[in-house]
Amino acid sequence: MMNPHAPTLLPVSRGSFAHGPWPGQSPAGHGAGSYIGTMSPPNTNLFNNGPKFAASSFVVSPPTPIMPRMHAQIPVPRSHVPWPARMKPIAPSNPRVDKHDTGCDAQGINPCDDGADCGDDEHCGGEQAPSKEGKLFGLDYVALQPIGLAFGVAFSAAVVLTVQIPLFCNAFAWSMVIPYVLTLLEYTTTVGCIMWCMFCDPGQMPEETVALLTVDEDGNPELPKRAKKNWMYSQPILRYDHYCKWLANAIGFRNHRSFAVMLMGLLTMGVFGFFVDLAIIWHYGRYTDYLQQHPFLTILVLMHTVTAFGLTHKAQSLVKIHVGLIGRSELADEWKNHKHCVVNKDGDIVRAEDLDAEEYNEFFDNDLFYYDPVYNTFDKGWKANCLSFWTMPRTVDSTSEF
Repeated sequence: MMNPHAPTLLPVSRGSFAHGPWPGQSPAGHGAGSYIGTMSPPNTNLFNNGPKFAASSFVVSPPTPIMPRMHAQIPVPRSHVPWPARMKPIAPSNPRVDKHDTGCDAQGINPCDDGADCGDDEHCGGEQAPSKEGKLFGLDYVALQPIGLAFGVAFSAAVVLTVQIPLFCNAFAWSMVIPYVLTLLEYTTTVGCIMWCMFCDPGQMPEETVALLTVDEDGNPELPKRAKKNWMYSQPILRYDHYCKWLANAIGFRNHRSFAVMLMGLLTMGVFGFFVDLAIIWHYGRYTDYLQQHPFLTILVLMHTVTAFGLTHKAQSLVKIHVGLIGRSELADEWKNHKHCVVNKDGDIVRAEDLDAEEYNEFFDNDLFYYDPVYNTFDKGWKANCLSFWTMPRTVDSTSEF
C-alpha cells in the first residue's frame, strides 16, 4: 500500500525530478526539501502508468504536511444582488406607509402579524409593501408594473400572430403551420403561468395547521423551515421565495415552479421575437420595398423589435439568477440576505449574518461574500436540487422543506 504522506515526483527537466505538490494543493503549502535523481527516457507505452526512471541517489525531505479541507467558496457577484445591499444589517425604520399597501390600520399595526410593526423582518419576510412613489394617468407606478407586463405580452402575441409569422414565412417560403403551433404553445404556456403566479395562493399554511404549532417564549409560532409571513397574507407562506412586483404577488411553495417556467417562456419569447424581426427587416429592406409601401407594418415590426429586446434584456438577468438559486436549492429570500454566505475575516471563515453592520457593509462593498454550501442544509448537489424542484409534489399534504 502506498504511503499517503509520500510526496510526488514531477519532472523538472529532461533527466531529473523534483519534489512537487499534491493534487489540488498549491506549491506554497509544501515544506522545504526536494528529490533529485536521474531518469531514463519516458516509456511511451499507452498502457504504462507513468514514466520509468533509473534508480540513483535520492535526498529525501521530511514528509509533506496534509493541508486541511477548505470551505467551498463560490463568489457571489454584485450584479446578482438587485435588492438593497444594506437591507440585512440595518433594521427597518418602520416608515410611514399607506394603509392600502400594507394591510395596516391607522395605528400602523398589521392585523395579519398579531401586532407586529409593518415591515418587521421576522413577521413580514423582511419585505415591506411597495411604496407609492408617483402616479401616471391616475395609476400608481406599482400598479403599472403588472399592467405593463400584461400589455407587453399581449402586444407581442398580436404582432407575432398577425404580422411577424406571415411576413417571415412569405419571405423564406416556409409553411405557417409549424410556426403558428409553436407560437401558440409558447404563449399559452407563458400566459397561463403568469395568470397562475398572479392570482393563486402562493402556499399559505392552513389556519388549523398554524393553530397546532408550538409557540416560543415571545408568543410567536415556530414555523416550518423556510416558511415566512408576508404583508399580503394573513397566514405564513411555505417555502417563501420573494415578492414579485411585476406579478403583484408573493412567490412561494405553490407558484415557484410556475414562476420559473414563466421566466424561461418570457426569455424564449423575447429572443426568438427579436431575431425573427431582424431577419424580416434585413430581407424586406434588401430585396423588396414591401415595408416601404406599408409604413404601418414597418412601425409594428420596429415596435415589436424594441419590445422583444427589452424583454430579453430583463428576462435573461432574472433567468440567470433563478437558475443559479434552483441549482443550489437556495431561495431568493435567503440569497438576498446572504444567509449561506461567508467571508474570510483575518484568516477565519465567518458567516455573513454574524457580522455587525459596519463589517457587513465593508465586506459587501469589496465583493468579499462567498456562497458556502456547508451552511445550506438543503443543497444536495445541482442534480438532486433540480430533480426535487421540478418533481416534488406541491399539494397541501406535501412537505415544503426541500
